[in-house]
Amino acid sequence: TGNFAQAVRTASKVLNITGRVVPVTLTNSKLVLTQPDGSRVVGQHSVEGAIIDRSQPPHLSLEPNPKLNPEAKTAIETADLVVISPGNLYASLAPTLVVPGLGEVLASTKACVVYVTNLVTKPGQTDGFQVHDYAAEIERFIGKAVLNFVIYNQHQPSQKLLDKYARAGEYAVGFQPEALAKQQYQVIAGDLVADSIPRLTAADKIIPRTLIRHHPDKTARLIMQAYFR
Repeated sequence: TGNFAQAVRTASKVLNITGRVVPVTLTNSKLVLTQPDGSRVVGQHSVEGAIIDRSQPPHLSLEPNPKLNPEAKTAIETADLVVISPGNLYASLAPTLVVPGLGEVLASTKACVVYVTNLVTKPGQTDGFQVHDYAAEIERFIGKAVLNFVIYNQHQPSQKLLDKYARAGEYAVGFQPEALAKQQYQVIAGDLVADSIPRLTAADKIIPRTLIRHHPDKTARLIMQAYFR
C-alpha cells in the first residue's frame, strides 16, 4: 500500500479480525538497550535474547525518536478501559510504552488503566521479579504512575509445568501482599492459569510459545471487575 497504517488496515480486513488494530507509532524505529557500561544492544530480537545487567534499571529507547500516532492518541483519550497486557517486558511492552507522548496521554485519559502481569519470569531479564516489580517497570517506562489496577495470578500451575519451566530458568511470578499494599494502584488476584496445555503447531518450533497461559475468560472477568469497581 505504500503506507504502514493502511497496510495494517488492509491486513485486518483480509484476516477478518474483531476490533481495530492501531499502531502506537508509524515511525520506522529500532529498539535500543543501553547497558550500564555503555554498550548497546540494537533490535527487538537482539534485546529479547540479551542478558540485562541489573546493576541499575535498564535503559530502553527507540531510534530514530518516534512520533505518537495521532490515531492511537485519540483511541486512548476516548477509551473507557485501557489494558496493558502481559508479554515480554523489555522487548515487547517497553517499545510501545517509551514512545514519546504516550505517558502523557495515559496520565490524562479518563479511562480505567489496568495491567495484567506475566505468569512466569524470563531468565536473564526478570529473574526473581514479583508482581510489584513488573508494575514498577511498566510505570517507569511510561514515566508516570498511571495504573489504576494490577491483576495477577495467585494460583500455581501444575508441578509438571513448573518443573518444565524451571529447567529453562523460568519460574512462576510471585507476589508480596505487603509490598502490593503500599502501591497507589489497587490489586485483584485470581486463578488465571489456563486449565489445559495448548496443542503446539509446527509454527511453534519457529516461534517458541509458552505452555503456561492465561485463561482468557477468567482474565476477562477480572478486567471487567476492575472496570466496574
